[in-house]
Amino acid sequence: MLKKKIFAGAIFALALALTITVSAATLPMKVGSKGADVMTVQTIVGVTADGSFGPMTKAAVMAWQASHGLVADGVVGPKTWAAMTSTPTTTPTTTPTTTVSGEAGDLTITGTSKDTESEVKEGNEEKVLAFKLKAEDSDISVSNVKVFLQNDWTASDTSEKLTKYVDEVKVYLDDEEVGSADSSDFTKKSDTPDTFEKSISLSNAKVSKGDTVYLYVSVVANDSIDTEDEDANWNIAVSTLRYTDGTGAIMSAATANTKFIGDNDEISAVDGNSGNFTFNSEDTDDSLKMKSSSANPAASTIGVDADQKTEDVLLSAFKLEVDKDSSDITLNEIPVAVLFGSNGTAADFAEDVINELYITIDGESYTADLDDADDKTTAGKGTATYYVDLSDEDVVISSDDTVEVKVYATFESQDENYAEGTTVKASVDVDGIEAEGTDELSDGAKDGSFAAKTHTLSTVDIEVSKSTSSVAYSLSDNNIQVEYTLEVKITNNGDDDVYIPFGAKQDATLTPGSDRQGLGFVLENSSSGEYSSGSVSSSVEADDGDIEQDSSYLIEAGESQVLILKAVLDNSTGTAGTYRLALKGVTYAADDADGTGDIKDSTDTASVGSVSDDLTNIRTSLKYAGDNK
Repeated sequence: MLKKKIFAGAIFALALALTITVSAATLPMKVGSKGADVMTVQTIVGVTADGSFGPMTKAAVMAWQASHGLVADGVVGPKTWAAMTSTPTTTPTTTPTTTVSGEAGDLTITGTSKDTESEVKEGNEEKVLAFKLKAEDSDISVSNVKVFLQNDWTASDTSEKLTKYVDEVKVYLDDEEVGSADSSDFTKKSDTPDTFEKSISLSNAKVSKGDTVYLYVSVVANDSIDTEDEDANWNIAVSTLRYTDGTGAIMSAATANTKFIGDNDEISAVDGNSGNFTFNSEDTDDSLKMKSSSANPAASTIGVDADQKTEDVLLSAFKLEVDKDSSDITLNEIPVAVLFGSNGTAADFAEDVINELYITIDGESYTADLDDADDKTTAGKGTATYYVDLSDEDVVISSDDTVEVKVYATFESQDENYAEGTTVKASVDVDGIEAEGTDELSDGAKDGSFAAKTHTLSTVDIEVSKSTSSVAYSLSDNNIQVEYTLEVKITNNGDDDVYIPFGAKQDATLTPGSDRQGLGFVLENSSSGEYSSGSVSSSVEADDGDIEQDSSYLIEAGESQVLILKAVLDNSTGTAGTYRLALKGVTYAADDADGTGDIKDSTDTASVGSVSDDLTNIRTSLKYAGDNK
């Protein structure tokens, strides 16, 4: 990720003591007033002392006035000021600090639509913009975001005034609120249409080293929105995001131009990410929304038994959400479409692979049935649709509630039923779900999706993980040559020995039986973009030399071994930048090589294969590589 260093060193929080006095007040103070006197009032009434008199300050003043026998008009005049300052007090306030530790680090920032909404009902709060944050090599403290808002004027007769729609803008780190600002505090920039910006300071917005969290920007809609303004479409973006690593360096996130609809149609936004949302002043109809679930498994190799059933394997997971303005929703039927990959042939292929398919809804199990008419598999591939009948089960999702649905399968024994390497993918289309609220839900009342993953069935059950890694310059007097070392732990959970061919190949995709190397790798930048310039040499060796065979490494059944992958980048002819080594593939065979470098029986698909598990995090740290340019 590109970043701009503003300042390096320790950051200190200064504790300020606020002494309340009667002198020098500028009265009256009301919405729109700013300054130190406003901070004094805010401290007395118990709201954030930011020196800006907004709607929240007004509400707190009114409550204070009422409790002190004054006219509760939310305006600080001479009587209210005198009452507030009749007994001088000293109230210490401390600037919030967030402790971070670690070395020089970075923050990977990716725009996402996770858990965001495109419609905000009057008086409600919704998340309308989201980012995925991952702390690399250090704790990271996010200190500030600058939020941009604009009515794009696709509905040209609507108001461009932010305060007519929005009461407050909030910032969350996962589910914790870390910052907020009243809409009246946003700075208006006159344009066609007008735009509004506000830098929002964040408190306790810490991302621990190696963790991934989500940063959300939400809007709180006004309690009453004019009917003529309901059609307004509002753009939102974060134009600045600043953060601090363990060394105290303050950095800002990379931005990219984002096109909006409307006359003022471009803004420089963090990761080029933006949102667009509308407002609704009326009750919404019944609705059902499908969302992704963190329990949804990544693409993987599923270890199946050659002679026995393999039970209760999780294939997919998703969530079903009912809006708070919807009535309760009853689920009547859920179809599960299972897509089978090539490999192998059978007359009743789906039933030869899957013995039982079932789902759980918040932990309760329901069996899925397959009719012959719904099995469209031929020649070992195609789709079979299983149906979960819930009509007699009374499965109800309450208004403003969410349930998690998981799809499980029990697989038949592999031998003589289906080929090694058969793939399965279990999907659910929300429009295919039969459900009802006040009435039966139409397709228009159902939306959303989730990304089902493809899993490979194999009697070879290999698990790949990272053991350790290191990065260093090969030559002490320059930074052009970088040596990456990645220790890869391979665990054989199966019943048979497997063999990992010698060598490594700089390739994002290895083809078993064609490529003769055991490990595939690439060099990539911080955004996971592949870097192919420069000259790269590689080697592989076993941590335990005793596992070396003629042309491969033996991983015995039930054992784990570590293979050490080394790659040296000579960037003399490349482009200077920060890169890392990432594992992209592992191939295996059922036997050792035949002595010529070829895998035995390489034309037999049952004897070779590749690990399809998610290898995303098996990589080294980033290292700067210079060049001779």
